[in-house]
Amino acid sequence: MSSIRNNALQQVREDDFVEYFLFPGASLGTVAADEDEALENCDPESAAAKSLGALLVEVNKLAKEFCQRYIWHRDGFKVVARKGGDRQRRLLIEASGQDGDGGLEADAPLPSHLYGISHYGDNIQDEWFIVALLFHLTRRIPGLVARAVDSDGEFLLIEAAEHLPRWAANPERAEGRVFIYEGELYLIGGEGEEEELSFERVFRELKGDGRTRYVG
Repeated sequence: MSSIRNNALQQVREDDFVEYFLFPGASLGTVAADEDEALENCDPESAAAKSLGALLVEVNKLAKEFCQRYIWHRDGFKVVARKGGDRQRRLLIEASGQDGDGGLEADAPLPSHLYGISHYGDNIQDEWFIVALLFHLTRRIPGLVARAVDSDGEFLLIEAAEHLPRWAANPERAEGRVFIYEGELYLIGGEGEEEELSFERVFRELKGDGRTRYVG
């Protein structure tokens, strides 16, 4: 009996995680095919590979400064570089089989990015500290776009509930439409829209060429 209880508790704890994705500013406007090709070929001397590597160095530097006095309950903040074009490396919320009306294309490959996942156990403060760090990073690094999801999906909308447009009150409608850019939270899309989002469109609208809705 105790073994069953321990396994159940461990499963609950393993649900306490946050995933985060950092897309470089070079991707704004379009997903750079040359960047993805360079990373696919593992060419360490290519400009694109160097660009993602430089972003990783800058993010780690800023994160170290931001977190230097913070004591983590379990996992700290850590990101790794991921090449673009891999359809198996989708956002957890899409890969989990949750079907929504719209949001990011379920089978769309991600552009090259930095990825991290942290388990916070019983201390949800770690999750919100990582969110604060993501806002900080997008303020400090020009063009950087971030996303964060946890086992509940678009958890950032919970804190912004009073500012949401009516259509976004349905969690399924808002899935895959929440981004952090320039230190602010954005909700991409519009009322009655069921079109799936491509990353090209997300980056384009974050530049201001579309119907980007600010969640303040």
